[in-house]
Amino acid sequence: MFNFTSCSRLRVGPSSSSIRPFFGLSETQPNAQHFSQLYGPGRTLSPRPSPFFSSRTSRPPSRNYTGPSGSNNNYTFNRNLTYGCIGTAITVYAAWDYSRRGVIYSFLAPELAYLQQLGVPVQKALNTRAVSDFLNKYFLLHSNDTSLSASWLGSAFSHHSILHMGLNLLVWSNFARLLFPLSRVHYATIILGSALTSSAAWVYDAQRKYTSGNAAALGSSGIVSGVMTAATMFYPTLQASLFGILPMPLWVLTSGFLALDYYLMESPGASRIGHSAHLGGAAFSFLYYTLFLRRYGGIFGSRRF
Repeated sequence: MFNFTSCSRLRVGPSSSSIRPFFGLSETQPNAQHFSQLYGPGRTLSPRPSPFFSSRTSRPPSRNYTGPSGSNNNYTFNRNLTYGCIGTAITVYAAWDYSRRGVIYSFLAPELAYLQQLGVPVQKALNTRAVSDFLNKYFLLHSNDTSLSASWLGSAFSHHSILHMGLNLLVWSNFARLLFPLSRVHYATIILGSALTSSAAWVYDAQRKYTSGNAAALGSSGIVSGVMTAATMFYPTLQASLFGILPMPLWVLTSGFLALDYYLMESPGASRIGHSAHLGGAAFSFLYYTLFLRRYGGIFGSRRF
């Protein structure tokens, strides 16, 4: 999540980003014995390679999450939902870029020309001022948005920097695949709940800190924290590597980042990073796992490691 502070309605400019660094799995991976102890004996594991992790991760059998049928439909749906979220974030970034530079990406030109032939007022809709106002209203979270609004959700898929967006989405997609076997309702709830809770946490913190003027925020890092926390609750001992060089259990990595977020959130001085949003997204996933998902295993589950 990205922080900006201004005394008036904000037109976003270049800034530093709040991102989770790149993580990879080290050579120590969950093995058949680990998952047999976690999910019960007599179940076949299907390893899936990933282009982002350093080696392969065993995929838990779907029936642990979806019921006796063991259908792969939930896995496919959750993967496609993640791709859809990534596509939405890229589209919103392209709109921010257009509102600043007035440049339309070439691959969109044929579609826009076709819409204009159909009578759609494309030129009016693509007025840079109109696009900027639309984005500021629905895809930028303001500190005075104290009641639930579209910006609480829209800002979680909004990025102003391509680096901010790229690294957020990279980390999201890496950890999300550990959750794909969940039912589609559970996975979608983690995304939606993390987005809304991170926005609520940031607004509360901004109201506490910024007594004058108006602050604004955007970014998917609240969702990233939520997905990362949920994955940690299921796989706390999974070996991860920070920047590919420092291996550690996933629970150590996640706990370390959240502790750092809390420390920096409470430190004096203004920060351009929405640490409270990270903590809000993580808190939602922690509570959701504890209340609804622990029966499937993991750190608080009935099945022990």
